[in-house]
Amino acid sequence: MLRAVEEKLNWGEKTLHQLSQDKEKLRNIHLNRCHEMVNFKFELTSLKAIMRTKMEEDATSNPMAEKSKEESHNLYLASLY
Repeated sequence: MLRAVEEKLNWGEKTLHQLSQDKEKLRNIHLNRCHEMVNFKFELTSLKAIMRTKMEEDATSNPMAEKSKEESHNLYLASLY
């Protein structure tokens, strides 16, 4: 009887140890995913800023683009009346 109890106790300790290891693995996976998400958001924000700057540079360096934008706006306003 005592041997059966000791075996169950030993099995329980092994199971607890395995669960603890599994929990640590999942925690590490979660932390890695969080870091990847933060890096992705940072890169996306950086890319948006770069594109915005590039578009502003293109608009200011190309006077025809600015004129075209004005004409489009004027046509839009005219279509309202």
